[in-house]
This record gives sequence, C-alpha cells and structure tokens, in this order.
Amino acid sequence: MSMQSKMPAEEDVRTALRSVIDLDNARQALAVLLPAGAEIELNLVWEPPWGPDKMGEHARKYFGWG
Repeated sequence: MSMQSKMPAEEDVRTALRSVIDLDNARQALAVLLPAGAEIELNLVWEPPWGPDKMGEHARKYFGWG
C-alpha cells in the first residue's frame, strides 16, 4: 500500500487542526493522523485574515456570538 493511500482525508486534517492554538500543537495533532515516516510541512498564512466567521458553531456559541 502506498503512502498516498494512507494519508488522511482533508476533513480529518481540518478537524484535527480545529483543536490547536499554536504551531507546535498543530504538528502534534497532525502527526497522529499521518503514517510513520511521513513529513509535515506547515505554512502559516495571513491572508485571508482570520475572523469569527472561521470559528465552528460550538466556539461561536461558547463566546456568545452565535
């Protein structure tokens, strides 16, 4: 089985990243999803700017925004 076939689905990656607050946590969250030996390349981007619209419904409700 090739490494590509063992890669997690995009939605699984997004779900894992929803729980992190910094770059180190992001690496840890992704490492558990990837097959052994897979490398992680993270790129922090500033565009588009983050806003509360990017939060999940649960997070918005927690802060009283939903």
